[in-house]
Amino acid sequence: MTNSILNALSLPAFMVDTRHVVVAWNGPCELLTGIAAGDVLGTQDHWKGFYDEPRPCLADLVLDNLLADASRFYSLHERTEFASDGYKAEGWFDDLMGKRRYLTFEAKPLFDGNKIIGAIEVLQDITRHKEAEEQLKLSASVFENAGANESVGRGVSVLSRSA
Repeated sequence: MTNSILNALSLPAFMVDTRHVVVAWNGPCELLTGIAAGDVLGTQDHWKGFYDEPRPCLADLVLDNLLADASRFYSLHERTEFASDGYKAEGWFDDLMGKRRYLTFEAKPLFDGNKIIGAIEVLQDITRHKEAEEQLKLSASVFENAGANESVGRGVSVLSRSA
Protein backbone atom coordinates (compact mmCIF):
# COMPACT_ATOMS: atom_id res chain seq x y z
CA MET A 1 0.00 0.00 0.00
CA THR A 2 2.86 2.40 0.84
CA ASN A 3 4.35 2.11 -2.65
CA SER A 4 0.96 2.76 -4.28
CA ILE A 5 0.57 5.93 -2.19
CA LEU A 6 4.02 7.12 -3.28
CA ASN A 7 3.25 6.21 -6.90
CA ALA A 8 0.41 8.73 -6.78
CA LEU A 9 3.06 11.45 -6.39
CA SER A 10 4.49 13.08 -9.49
CA LEU A 11 7.79 13.73 -7.68
CA PRO A 12 10.41 11.04 -7.05
CA ALA A 13 10.12 9.66 -3.51
CA PHE A 14 11.21 6.72 -1.43
CA MET A 15 10.76 5.45 2.13
CA VAL A 16 13.11 3.61 4.45
CA ASP A 17 12.34 1.84 7.71
CA THR A 18 14.33 2.27 10.94
CA ARG A 19 16.94 -0.21 9.64
CA HIS A 20 17.38 2.02 6.54
CA VAL A 21 15.82 -0.69 4.36
CA VAL A 22 13.87 0.64 1.37
CA VAL A 23 10.17 -0.12 1.82
CA ALA A 24 8.87 2.07 -1.04
CA TRP A 25 10.40 3.45 -4.25
CA ASN A 26 8.01 5.15 -6.67
CA GLY A 27 7.95 5.27 -10.47
CA PRO A 28 9.27 8.86 -10.71
CA CYS A 29 12.20 7.78 -8.49
CA GLU A 30 12.88 4.94 -10.94
CA LEU A 31 12.93 7.44 -13.82
CA LEU A 32 15.21 9.87 -11.98
CA THR A 33 17.72 7.31 -10.76
CA GLY A 34 17.54 4.65 -13.46
CA ILE A 35 17.03 2.03 -10.74
CA ALA A 36 13.92 -0.15 -10.80
CA ALA A 37 11.99 -0.49 -7.56
CA GLY A 38 12.54 -4.26 -7.63
CA ASP A 39 16.30 -3.71 -7.52
CA VAL A 40 16.21 -1.54 -4.40
CA LEU A 41 13.18 -2.65 -2.34
CA GLY A 42 14.25 -4.68 0.68
CA THR A 43 17.85 -3.40 0.51
CA GLN A 44 19.81 -0.53 2.01
CA ASP A 45 21.00 0.47 -1.46
CA HIS A 46 18.92 3.62 -1.92
CA TRP A 47 22.16 5.63 -2.19
CA LYS A 48 23.08 3.89 -5.48
CA GLY A 49 20.80 6.15 -7.50
CA PHE A 50 22.76 9.21 -6.44
CA TYR A 51 26.30 8.33 -5.37
CA ASP A 52 29.24 6.18 -6.49
CA GLU A 53 29.93 4.77 -3.02
CA PRO A 54 27.77 4.01 0.00
CA ARG A 55 26.89 7.11 2.00
CA PRO A 56 23.84 8.35 3.87
CA CYS A 57 20.99 9.98 2.02
CA LEU A 58 19.08 12.83 3.65
CA ALA A 59 16.45 10.33 4.88
CA ASP A 60 19.22 8.46 6.72
CA LEU A 61 20.48 11.63 8.38
CA VAL A 62 16.95 12.57 9.43
CA LEU A 63 16.20 9.06 10.68
CA ASP A 64 19.36 8.92 12.79
CA ASN A 65 19.14 12.59 13.84
CA LEU A 66 22.56 13.29 12.30
CA LEU A 67 21.60 16.54 10.62
CA ALA A 68 24.87 18.14 11.75
CA ASP A 69 26.51 15.86 9.15
CA ALA A 70 24.45 17.33 6.28
CA SER A 71 27.18 19.85 5.43
CA ARG A 72 29.51 16.95 4.61
CA PHE A 73 27.17 15.80 1.85
CA TYR A 74 25.12 18.73 0.57
CA SER A 75 26.07 22.22 -0.57
CA LEU A 76 22.90 23.77 0.88
CA HIS A 77 20.83 22.41 3.71
CA GLU A 78 18.31 23.67 6.26
CA ARG A 79 15.43 22.73 8.47
CA THR A 80 12.16 23.29 6.60
CA GLU A 81 8.49 23.90 7.09
CA PHE A 82 7.95 20.48 5.46
CA ALA A 83 7.51 19.62 9.13
CA SER A 84 9.17 20.86 12.28
CA ASP A 85 11.46 17.86 12.02
CA GLY A 86 11.83 17.94 8.24
CA TYR A 87 14.99 18.86 6.45
CA LYS A 88 15.84 20.15 2.98
CA ALA A 89 19.10 19.94 1.08
CA GLU A 90 20.29 20.48 -2.47
CA GLY A 91 23.32 20.19 -4.66
CA TRP A 92 24.90 18.97 -7.89
CA PHE A 93 25.13 15.21 -8.43
CA ASP A 94 26.23 12.93 -11.25
CA ASP A 95 23.65 10.22 -11.89
CA LEU A 96 24.36 6.65 -12.95
CA MET A 97 23.91 7.58 -16.60
CA GLY A 98 26.67 10.20 -16.37
CA LYS A 99 24.32 13.16 -16.42
CA ARG A 100 25.02 16.08 -14.10
CA ARG A 101 21.87 17.07 -12.18
CA TYR A 102 20.96 19.64 -9.56
CA LEU A 103 18.59 18.04 -7.08
CA THR A 104 16.61 19.21 -4.10
CA PHE A 105 15.86 16.74 -1.33
CA GLU A 106 13.28 16.95 1.45
CA ALA A 107 13.21 14.32 4.15
CA LYS A 108 11.04 13.74 7.18
CA PRO A 109 10.81 11.02 9.81
CA LEU A 110 7.59 9.01 9.90
CA PHE A 111 5.89 8.27 13.21
CA ASP A 112 3.40 5.80 14.58
CA GLY A 113 2.31 7.69 17.66
CA ASN A 114 5.57 8.79 19.31
CA LYS A 115 7.64 6.02 17.76
CA ILE A 116 9.73 6.63 14.62
CA ILE A 117 8.97 3.94 12.05
CA GLY A 118 10.99 5.24 9.13
CA ALA A 119 11.67 8.24 6.93
CA ILE A 120 10.45 9.54 3.60
CA GLU A 121 12.54 11.46 1.09
CA VAL A 122 11.10 13.48 -1.80
CA LEU A 123 13.37 14.68 -4.59
CA GLN A 124 13.11 17.20 -7.38
CA ASP A 125 15.35 17.66 -10.39
CA ILE A 126 15.79 21.41 -10.92
CA THR A 127 18.79 21.12 -13.24
CA ARG A 128 17.31 23.30 -16.02
CA HIS A 129 16.38 25.99 -13.51
CA LYS A 130 19.88 25.97 -11.96
CA GLU A 131 21.58 26.01 -15.38
CA ALA A 132 19.43 28.99 -16.45
CA GLU A 133 20.26 30.76 -13.19
CA GLU A 134 23.99 30.21 -13.75
CA GLN A 135 23.70 31.39 -17.36
CA LEU A 136 21.92 34.52 -16.18
CA LYS A 137 24.69 35.21 -13.65
CA LEU A 138 27.31 34.72 -16.37
CA SER A 139 25.44 37.02 -18.76
CA ALA A 140 25.13 39.69 -16.05
CA SER A 141 28.84 39.43 -15.34
CA VAL A 142 29.71 39.78 -19.04
CA PHE A 143 27.33 42.73 -19.32
CA GLU A 144 28.85 44.42 -16.25
CA ASN A 145 32.38 43.89 -17.58
CA ALA A 146 31.40 45.24 -20.99
CA GLY A 147 29.90 48.33 -19.33
CA ALA A 148 33.02 48.85 -17.23
CA ASN A 149 35.25 48.48 -20.30
CA GLU A 150 33.09 50.95 -22.23
CA SER A 151 33.32 53.47 -19.37
CA VAL A 152 37.09 53.11 -19.19
CA GLY A 153 37.28 53.49 -22.97
CA ARG A 154 35.25 56.72 -22.86
CA GLY A 155 37.42 58.03 -20.02
CA VAL A 156 40.60 57.31 -21.95
CA SER A 157 39.11 58.96 -25.03
CA VAL A 158 38.19 62.10 -23.05
CA LEU A 159 41.65 62.23 -21.47
CA SER A 160 43.39 61.81 -24.82
CA ARG A 161 41.39 64.70 -26.34
CA SER A 162 42.24 67.00 -23.49
CA ALA A 163 45.97 66.24 -23.60
